[in-house]
Amino acid sequence: MSVENCLSTYDPHACVVVYSITDKGSFKKAEDTLTYLWRENYSKDKAVILVGNKVDLARSRIVNNSGE
Repeated sequence: MSVENCLSTYDPHACVVVYSITDKGSFKKAEDTLTYLWRENYSKDKAVILVGNKVDLARSRIVNNSGE
């Protein structure tokens, strides 16, 4: 389900965007989702939280703290 469909179907009070620190593709998707939410002014009135998952796999980290 796309972000657009989720927002129109469920009308959430907040969004939690989760990415894997071991997968650069998931970070890119999270970045795209955040950009969409910002562009649609969703984050103006509602909470948007970004979560880096799999932090226990520090040795496998591909995405660092600056997103690179």
